[in-house]
Amino acid sequence: MLVFFVPRFFFITWVIVVSLQMHGYRSCLEKERKGLLELNAYVNSEFPYDWPNDTDSDCCQWERVKCNFTTGSVVGLFLNSTYTVRPLLNISLLYPFGELKTLNLDYFNYTGCWFDNIHGYKSLGKLKKLEILDLSHNFVNNNVLPFLNAASPLKTLILHGNNMKGLFPIKELKDLKNLELLDVSGNMLSGPLPGLCQLKILRELDLSRNEVIGRLPQCFSSLTKLEVLDISSNKFSGTSPYLISNPTSLQYLSFSDNEFEGVFSVELITNLSKLKVFKLSSRTSFLQIENKIPLQPRFQLSVIELQYCNLETVPRFLQHQKDLRLINLSNNKLTGISPSWFLENYPRLQVLPLQNNSFTMLQLPRLLLNHSMQILDVSSNKFDQGLPENIRQVLTNIRHMNLSNNGFQGNLPSSFDNNQFTGIGDGLLNSTGLVYFDLSNNLLQGVIPSWFGGFHFMYFSVSVLKGTIPSSLFNIPFKLLDLSRNKFSGSLPSNFSGRHMGLLYLHDNEFRGPVPSTLLENVMLLDLRNNKLSGTIPHFVSNRYILYLLLSGNTLTGHTPTSLCDLKSIKVLDLSNNKLNGSIPSCLNNVSFGRSLDYEIDPNHGDSFGIAGGDNDLEAYSMSFVSRFLDLPLEFYLDYSGYLDFSVEFTSKRRYDSYTGESFDFIFGLDFSDNELSGEIPRELGDLQKMRALNVL
Repeated sequence: MLVFFVPRFFFITWVIVVSLQMHGYRSCLEKERKGLLELNAYVNSEFPYDWPNDTDSDCCQWERVKCNFTTGSVVGLFLNSTYTVRPLLNISLLYPFGELKTLNLDYFNYTGCWFDNIHGYKSLGKLKKLEILDLSHNFVNNNVLPFLNAASPLKTLILHGNNMKGLFPIKELKDLKNLELLDVSGNMLSGPLPGLCQLKILRELDLSRNEVIGRLPQCFSSLTKLEVLDISSNKFSGTSPYLISNPTSLQYLSFSDNEFEGVFSVELITNLSKLKVFKLSSRTSFLQIENKIPLQPRFQLSVIELQYCNLETVPRFLQHQKDLRLINLSNNKLTGISPSWFLENYPRLQVLPLQNNSFTMLQLPRLLLNHSMQILDVSSNKFDQGLPENIRQVLTNIRHMNLSNNGFQGNLPSSFDNNQFTGIGDGLLNSTGLVYFDLSNNLLQGVIPSWFGGFHFMYFSVSVLKGTIPSSLFNIPFKLLDLSRNKFSGSLPSNFSGRHMGLLYLHDNEFRGPVPSTLLENVMLLDLRNNKLSGTIPHFVSNRYILYLLLSGNTLTGHTPTSLCDLKSIKVLDLSNNKLNGSIPSCLNNVSFGRSLDYEIDPNHGDSFGIAGGDNDLEAYSMSFVSRFLDLPLEFYLDYSGYLDFSVEFTSKRRYDSYTGESFDFIFGLDFSDNELSGEIPRELGDLQKMRALNVL
């Protein structure tokens, strides 16, 4: 067989090569191959490019490189996520690529010091074909702007997430007459926007998350090619934004999180026939939506967000929409029965945030089955009825359900459970698709059945649930399980595996008995504070991932085991208010408490905070601090993000502080106070320079 196979293989290869040559394919130019290798050597990145120094290697096949199929010239360099330590980018290294059209330098540089002044402000001007430039996330400041003005062929300029301050730099950008996309979001630009309308052919303009003040320029109506306009999270003020009926090409329009006042008339956008996404909210309490609309809008929206608009009734124009995927009416003054016609009229509706209103009854259509709804948030309302009996028949595809901070009561629905349990019924037994489930801060009662679980994120805190916890519950791959501040009792299961447990909150209950040694295996946070646990601290299985271990407020006795020194990644260790004796182990100085480690935590272990399985982007909705896209057309991305309530309470100077959000990453502490310890405080603990709190008395 081999005698026939080898000639056939080479024949096929020869045919492919000849075919490519006949169709005009060229491998990369030698000058540009050498230029790429020089660039790679200069960058000196933590993540060097996989570009082989081999004369037989076709650089057009290298990663991060795109070539013209016919000429072999490099037309695209995708150097994003390079993280170079070089303080300056020598633009002359790009000169060999005379046909370069796309240059992606997103997350390229740590330092924020960019172009070398030695090569002059016109250095980018030598890249005469450059059309797309992405300098996002590089800490660049306004000093980069004179360089950009020289790149007159630019059609796309992305400066998102940098360190740019001061007035909007129209003077430096005015010569970019070919600019079609400008993204300066996530900076600190301020002032009004004089001269911006000189960029006549703009199609996309993103000014979001800056500090721009004043009124929206009326000249925006002259930008007739504009398709995307995002001015969210600025300081625009005055009466509701004047717009903009002329740019009928508008598809995405966001005015959210500004300081607008007065009455916004939907008539201003009625003629925008291509509009798919509309967002409006204000940080003031004086913005209202005019609820009268004489004509049917010409648009058919996919996304509508009207937050903080003082809505007392649902806007009438929504009744004319047919294809809504997201309706966000949270943080308003809506009352009465929740609008069941949302589900009847919009079979493709996937996300419905209605939190922070004053609804008193949750109503669903009776005859509607198998709706596409995946995210429902009705937290912080005034529901005082039972949940609908058919909630699980209607919402069969639900992935994220937040019913917290309400007062649901009444009889238990046959298809689900309400918030005044006489026991959690079998209605949840088939809730296999539910990923995020929050029933905290309600009137929950009863016990947890042995079959219960299957959710990745479950919040049942601040209720009056009682009884023992089924051992099977701890063998389910939760990412977060919060049963804190209830009345659970009994012992903790000794057969706990915790293979996939990320965060485990069991504090402020009535658990008794010893702490199982297996409880710490692979978890990243374990909070057992304020129970009635006794016995000695077990010799925990070595866990390189545990970050927070909180055992205070129990009756633990004996010596502090030296095995705690093997928890190399620990950031907070709280053993206070127990009955521990003996001395503090000096080996605790081997624990990081914020110091750099000789190894790095396996990045794949970060999946403990993710959501495993499935192929739908909405499964990742609940990941902390990460924005995800809704299943909409790609041009209409959705920045609706869910934030998990990660928190750690820790004593500092005898005061309990709760650390959440960004502060969650910056607390390092060790607490042995209120025990029966003896001996000297190990001087080695003085080497823990990042320690924020050390309590030993």
